[in-house]
Amino acid sequence: MTIKDFLANEPNYDPQKVLDACHRIMDINYDDHSLYLAHKLYADTLKESKDINGFSNDRRSEKISEHYRIALGYTTAKEDKLDILEAIAESQKFNDNKGYVATQLEIADLLSGRKRIRALKNVAYKVQNPKQKAILLKSAVNEFADLSEFRSEDIAMFKSLDRNLRLVAADEPETIKILDGLRKKHKIKDIKKQSNVFAQMSSRGTDLFTK
Repeated sequence: MTIKDFLANEPNYDPQKVLDACHRIMDINYDDHSLYLAHKLYADTLKESKDINGFSNDRRSEKISEHYRIALGYTTAKEDKLDILEAIAESQKFNDNKGYVATQLEIADLLSGRKRIRALKNVAYKVQNPKQKAILLKSAVNEFADLSEFRSEDIAMFKSLDRNLRLVAADEPETIKILDGLRKKHKIKDIKKQSNVFAQMSSRGTDLFTK
């Protein structure tokens, strides 16, 4: 990995040599950590280099996902798993919405508290199915209810969850009742909608044109 970082700055850098080196490591190493690093480096190299011979765009994407997934199986560390899953999600973001949502849900399962809430809220935007969207939003609200303290920054986050869940669960009176209870408990009020009409009076309240 160190050599690859060094060579990447050279004018004659050939990513295929890094891939070949990764294959040699995979063939002679049997410890999980080495195999995790080798498969991750292989996927990282493919992801960064778009002009490797023998790799069409489809094959390249397939191999990136394949080696990231293999790397995932060789680690038990939460941070490593998150690192790999985030890399997979990034490669899926623009051409595989279904896969992207599935990977984001794997990420959410590894998180807790506000990080989990944000992850669930963000992936809910990518989901088209109303029932699935409602499940994700309800899960985020459940996580919100488990917070040990309620910060001012949580108000905006809850309002977003509340607003979107009310839309997709409008025919679930029990869900609306629970949301109303949470709003009352945390004293969350609706922000009054501002009028699009600019007030014509002066800053001191003078208005010569209105009787």
